[in-house]
Amino acid sequence: EQSITELLSDTTRTKSFYSGFISIVKEVFLPQGYPDSVHPDYTPYQIWDTVQAFASTIMGTLTTHSIMQGVGVGEAAATPLAAAITWILKDGTGMVGRIVFAWWNGTGLDGQCKKWRLFADIVNDLAMGLELLLPYFSSYSLGILCISTAMKSIVGVAGGATRAALTQHQALQNNLADVSAKDGSQETCVNLIASFVGILILSIFHNERYIMELYLFLVIIHLYANYSAVRALCLNSLNEDRLALIIKSYVSNEVIPKPEEINKKESVLLLTKSTMSICGFNIKIGVSLAALIKQDIILTSDTELALKLFLDRKYLISIDVQNKTIFICLKKDAQPYDVLEAYFHACLCGFFICMSLKVPLDVYVKPEVSDLSYPLMRLYVLNKRYSNRNNGIQSSKAIESIYATNLLISSEYKAFISDLESK
Repeated sequence: EQSITELLSDTTRTKSFYSGFISIVKEVFLPQGYPDSVHPDYTPYQIWDTVQAFASTIMGTLTTHSIMQGVGVGEAAATPLAAAITWILKDGTGMVGRIVFAWWNGTGLDGQCKKWRLFADIVNDLAMGLELLLPYFSSYSLGILCISTAMKSIVGVAGGATRAALTQHQALQNNLADVSAKDGSQETCVNLIASFVGILILSIFHNERYIMELYLFLVIIHLYANYSAVRALCLNSLNEDRLALIIKSYVSNEVIPKPEEINKKESVLLLTKSTMSICGFNIKIGVSLAALIKQDIILTSDTELALKLFLDRKYLISIDVQNKTIFICLKKDAQPYDVLEAYFHACLCGFFICMSLKVPLDVYVKPEVSDLSYPLMRLYVLNKRYSNRNNGIQSSKAIESIYATNLLISSEYKAFISDLESK
């Protein structure tokens, strides 16, 4: 009986110790109020982010070893001055790279944070691969280091900016600072453990061949974890890709998909253009009217007509049919709803022109005309009306599409935005 009591007491102490340990870990590494204080995608994203950080840190340990070899650390012929100059030039290249990249694409990182996050990690792996080659090309160490550091500067800007955007998305209870701080704690802990693992690997594997094979293995883990991390995200905000997918679903089926469905369909590869496959045109928002006139996309003689067509709207649309591009100029007082309307209008123009030119698109490739949704049916009727009116006379498809879609944009946009807000 006494032994049973002691056993129960030991079990209770073990459970108490375990629960206390878990409680401390939560307080140290998780935001206060977790899981209610963060977005539901926080946990799967952080798990994959931990895996990728672990793999990346081990790769960083391997590349540090290669860099030291490449610049001649430990060799009698190496001089401290030469190593210092190499290091200063390397860091200087990185500083310039950060400034240039932030100037070139700083405004595009918020809207496409998934794509730039994955792209940054791909570039980071390539930069580390270059650094691993330093021992084989030590005479070109300065050039290789400058190139790899410039690549890592892109990683620093893109990775840091997208991390801030994702932290803002995950903080639900006005706890942005807490989520960011705990994310930093998690990353620091993972980096510390991974650094020791990297040192252990370097002490075991002295053959450079195995180092390269290990690098390739870690790259696969790193990229897969990053891909899984961005795929786990379910962003509620609209960017161009998600809006294009929503418009496609609405126009073809009159259904607004849930955020989970749209995020699953959204591409995370940087070079993909969703609008081209959806409405047959690339859409560029926020283009200067003066630039369009200068490039002869809008002829000076057509400017008055274009302004008249969009007199009551906060935007102006210009279409380059030959290059399959739709340009949207916004007025200074345009609001977010005006931008949405402009994009919706541009997509309708794209659908109309593709109907006229008989360009096959997924949204209207149906067995029978009767299967078309109401938005597509109205576009189809307008298209037939304008085709019969012109009787083969050559006319501008761009102006024709704007005239036609102007007749239904107000009612269609109201119905679209009403369904969108209900989600």
